[in-house]
Amino acid sequence: MSKLVSIIIPTYNRAHLLRETLDSVLTQTYQEWECLVIDDGSTDDTPELMQYYQEKDARFSYHKRPGDRPKGANTCRNYGFEISKGEYVNWFDDDDLMQPEKLEVQLRSMSLEDVHFCVCRTHIFEGEKRNILGLRFKEQSSPNPLMDYLKMKIGWMTPSVLWKRKTLENFDELFDEELNAAQEWEFHSRALAYGCQYLAIDETLDLIRKHNESISYHNDVASREWNYFLARLKIYRNGKFTLDQASHTYLADYLLNSFKKMIVTRSAFMMKAYSIYILPSKRMGPGAKINALLAIMSFRVFNKGNLFLQKIKYETLTKSR
Repeated sequence: MSKLVSIIIPTYNRAHLLRETLDSVLTQTYQEWECLVIDDGSTDDTPELMQYYQEKDARFSYHKRPGDRPKGANTCRNYGFEISKGEYVNWFDDDDLMQPEKLEVQLRSMSLEDVHFCVCRTHIFEGEKRNILGLRFKEQSSPNPLMDYLKMKIGWMTPSVLWKRKTLENFDELFDEELNAAQEWEFHSRALAYGCQYLAIDETLDLIRKHNESISYHNDVASREWNYFLARLKIYRNGKFTLDQASHTYLADYLLNSFKKMIVTRSAFMMKAYSIYILPSKRMGPGAKINALLAIMSFRVFNKGNLFLQKIKYETLTKSR
């Protein structure tokens, strides 16, 4: 089982949390790893912290996101993959923790199954690691994994996944660098739609930290929901795989309901959603598109307009996008 595992950690101004994350990497019972920390432009003492860890253990390396590439954790994840060397890859986050046996257990499990990736269970904690709030996802597998993943009936976090490198090398794109949230949902939805097979093990090997700086828990609800909408739209429109009718219908309904919710809440993103989804839609006639625009104007001015909302409908049930 002596295979190199690349642990790739994007970071930005998290030196106060990153130390504990790196310590959890050091405690791994499986020793054949490299840990690449990709800095997204930190202005805190991350460079000094990384110098300390590189001197402590040569398996750590510190890299800065290339200046000609977009800022963001997804760019750092992609760049880290490009310069990594491991036969297996585990993207991790700079505020989360590995249990000591994480790599060993997942590698051993994958050696017994012909799968593309392996997921483990994840606990949420707040403050100190002993303050466990519960499981992040209760279910990780089902007879229909793509549909249930789309609906978030099953799920897992990016740090929970150990990948075979040769699988990832077949992807035309890894993490979508346009997304600031829901990027792992979009990425893993694509993987399942491509036909990737996975193994879910019933052991909690990751701890994810709940705090206000986390994308998953920050208070900018409108921005987070916009990224959820955009991620679903990307899967809905992806021409590199064919969704079954049930999945296609689910995403279409999600997008329409999300758009209507943006109108009702007067989201700053409702016109953008109108421009990139409603206006070019082949499933909506001129009347529905006009009523969508009237609904936006009515809720903006009068904070009401349910009559217009009710007339925003799809015309057909075909798979036109």
